[in-house]
Amino acid sequence: MIILGFPDDSLELLEQGEHLARGLGDQRILASLYSYLSMHHTYKGDSSQGIKYSENSLEEAEKIKDIDLMSQAVFPLCASFSIWST
Repeated sequence: MIILGFPDDSLELLEQGEHLARGLGDQRILASLYSYLSMHHTYKGDSSQGIKYSENSLEEAEKIKDIDLMSQAVFPLCASFSIWST
């Protein structure tokens, strides 16, 4: 999705994935999806929403003490702040 510039239906697909991950209680997938949602919103020009999803991703990763997911969450957070502050 990122390489394709987040096509029109990508937000809907990510939101469906978020709903499914919540329903299954899969915090690992949920944290990952939040990172993608963050990148989507930031790419589309909504950095404040991107920051919100990055923070959610980091929170989920911290709950399960997953260092890899924490590092995955930090990149879109930095990107959102970088774009938001310009």
